[in-house]
Amino acid sequence: MAFAANAPDWDALLQQSDEIVSGIDAHGFPRIERDIGQLADATRQLKSKASRREAGNEWNAAQRLLAQQGFDSERLTQDLHMVEATTAFEDIFQDQSLNVEEYVQQVHDASVVAAIQQAQNDALENFDEFLMRAMETDWASDKKQLLHYFGRSLTPGPQTTPRSPYSAARTPYTIARTTPAATTPAKADATTPSRNVAKPSQYLPPRFVQYAKAVKDLNTAVLRGSKMNAADAFKEAVEIDAANAMGGTGSVNLSGCWSLLSGLLTGKELHDEDATFDLLKGAKSYLEKGHARHILEVIRQNPAIASLGGNISNRTKIQAFLRVKYRDRGALDFDKMGGVDTTWQQIYFCLRSGFYEEALSICKGCNDVSLSQIGGEGLAKFLKDWMVGQTERRGSVYSILDAECERLLKERSLWNESTQHKIMLFSIITGNRHVADRLHADYLFRTFEDFMWFKLSLIRDFGSEAVSTEEPKSPFVVGDGRSTYSLLDFQSYLKQFDPTHYTKNGREPLLYVTVLLLSLQFGEVVTFLSRDPSAEAYRCDAVHFAIAFMHHGLLSLGGKNANAQQAEQEASSIVHSYAKTLSSEDPRIALQYYALVDGAKATISGRLLRELLVESRSFDLILGAIGADGTGGELAHFIPDRAARQQLLVKAGLECEFSAQFEEAREFYMHAGYPGSALCIVNRKLSEACAKYPLPSALHGDPYADIVRLGQMAVQTIRSGMGVEGEKDRKEMDAFEQLVRVKDFLIYAKQEKYPDALRMLAMLSFIPLEAHRIDKCASDVHKLHSAVSARLPEILLSAAECLSRAAFMSTGEAAKGLLEQVHCIESFAGSSKVRVPAHVCAQLSRISASMG
Repeated sequence: MAFAANAPDWDALLQQSDEIVSGIDAHGFPRIERDIGQLADATRQLKSKASRREAGNEWNAAQRLLAQQGFDSERLTQDLHMVEATTAFEDIFQDQSLNVEEYVQQVHDASVVAAIQQAQNDALENFDEFLMRAMETDWASDKKQLLHYFGRSLTPGPQTTPRSPYSAARTPYTIARTTPAATTPAKADATTPSRNVAKPSQYLPPRFVQYAKAVKDLNTAVLRGSKMNAADAFKEAVEIDAANAMGGTGSVNLSGCWSLLSGLLTGKELHDEDATFDLLKGAKSYLEKGHARHILEVIRQNPAIASLGGNISNRTKIQAFLRVKYRDRGALDFDKMGGVDTTWQQIYFCLRSGFYEEALSICKGCNDVSLSQIGGEGLAKFLKDWMVGQTERRGSVYSILDAECERLLKERSLWNESTQHKIMLFSIITGNRHVADRLHADYLFRTFEDFMWFKLSLIRDFGSEAVSTEEPKSPFVVGDGRSTYSLLDFQSYLKQFDPTHYTKNGREPLLYVTVLLLSLQFGEVVTFLSRDPSAEAYRCDAVHFAIAFMHHGLLSLGGKNANAQQAEQEASSIVHSYAKTLSSEDPRIALQYYALVDGAKATISGRLLRELLVESRSFDLILGAIGADGTGGELAHFIPDRAARQQLLVKAGLECEFSAQFEEAREFYMHAGYPGSALCIVNRKLSEACAKYPLPSALHGDPYADIVRLGQMAVQTIRSGMGVEGEKDRKEMDAFEQLVRVKDFLIYAKQEKYPDALRMLAMLSFIPLEAHRIDKCASDVHKLHSAVSARLPEILLSAAECLSRAAFMSTGEAAKGLLEQVHCIESFAGSSKVRVPAHVCAQLSRISASMG
């Protein structure tokens, strides 16, 4: 060691010991030459020198010692660095208080700060967790859409734009699947018969399924000629779906909207001149029932003040409500003689709650001085005329009420609440638009429902065709201030405001739907729910509102004007788009909606049927099995007559054929009982396939197999007597047999199986192989089916090549006979009435010349 090397020798140590011994005192201790301070300084100097010199050596020695004991020095150093000192309570909370109160306050402040810090940390952690969940959800959604896209894109056969049915930007109506989209079966290939079974309806969201059941019931009722309230059916569908029973947030839900529409339709016959009046009456009745429920709720919440008692009637309910409303005004007139007069309030709230008989009874007992000329009985008579819709103004009587209204307007500063209800009642009876406008300007309506009820009560003109040439400055002032107030004026006033004014900036879109329904703007309901961004969650409901409106004729109120036609077209288009979206989900449900496209009449046209089957390819499900007269198909429910159904299918088949949709046309013909027409399409497809010279292989199979099987099915159907059999059908069957032989001949020729090819060539009777048959075959070749004659050039050229190859491999008479057959084919090509291309004739001549 370095220390041992630098240590003094033993002689030097012995000399130092002798010097120490010689210097001891009488007590045996050495003499002290330095004090304690000097010794401490010397010690520190020696220690610093030793540390600098021996630090490295000691570190190495320490590492070896630790290693001998099984310790990792580097790991031990790292652990020591990670050690944190635990903070004690006294280190953070230093008690500097002088008394208990200051100590408690200090503890409270520290606790509050700690709680705030903990809340901040928790909020940050929760936000991070929420952000992570949102990212995972978005990733899963994107992954599902990507797999759906590739699942549709990689399937063989015709493709359609991939839908992700219930995303407005992708399709008008989208449907959130409850199963992976990748399980959707692909469309059949053009040469594969379509026998798809519809996907079960449980793949659709619950509300969609319940709506679909209601639509099916609606179609059944229409086909049977029975009446059905579509609004009630759709309301039940929404309420059955417990998860979407409310159908939205806020004060209005889907069930409430359907209830409102049902209330409008109750007790009403459409397409008569009083239809609009009945609808407005239903709208007022809806608002009145809502106010009656409000009165009962106020009474329930304040039973002691209301003092309803045991003898409950509509009038006592109004009185109990007024006790709560005017609790601070002392005794009322119906509780104490000389109490606060509430006559006009009782009449108004009776009307507002739909208690018409009670309102008339109170009117008859009214002794107001303003009624001195007509009396309470006269006011009750005019009020009853308003109730039943007899709103013609009657000379002096209405002039008296108008004059009273004008007088009250001049004394507006003296109004009390009784006067306000009085003038509102008079304006309703007289329809005085000037007075009503001033009432609106004074903001006397506590709720929007009160405002809507008042406006509906003022309407005298129920027509909606005529449009005012001048824009009204207010909902009432149009032309003469005394003119009647029309439904169109009311609708025009409501349209002055943007929909966001009614929907609380888009938070409650169903509020605007309620406003539109109350003002009978049914077309606007469909437009808003199907287009407005705030109503994106209600695209499906827009479809069913459109169906209900078309079913009850609500879109054509006021006559078949341009606006009505546009509304009907838009509603029909929405139902059509929705049905098309459903066609790939469940064709049976889609058929129910297709039947409602043309005005909800439960009929389906050939164009729509063609679109459904081309999109879904569920021919057997919709049309029934081939040969079963369509009785097992869904279409039979809408068109029970077999002849009409057959005519529709033939028309659809012709449309498909003109559009080059030959596979779909073949299916329509087969189900219509016209297998001959279907076989004609198969013959053309087989002829086109022969032109491509595809060869069967172990990897790809036989490319002709499906076409031949479809042809055999058609032939079998004709021969079994299930189809129309005639000269045309027999010609198609002969053509099919010839094309099958042509197909086999061309395949053998391509595969250089010359014996088999020549055997099949001999079976083609229209190809002359003897000289005496050339003229006969040349004159009869124009009688060949167009699908067979189209392949004549290929047949002649392949036949000449096979004969020349066979002659090259033969000798003697056999080779000479084959040469003569080649000459016959060459002569037939030159004299045939069916034009053979020049290059084919030239090539036949070269083959014949090469054989000598």
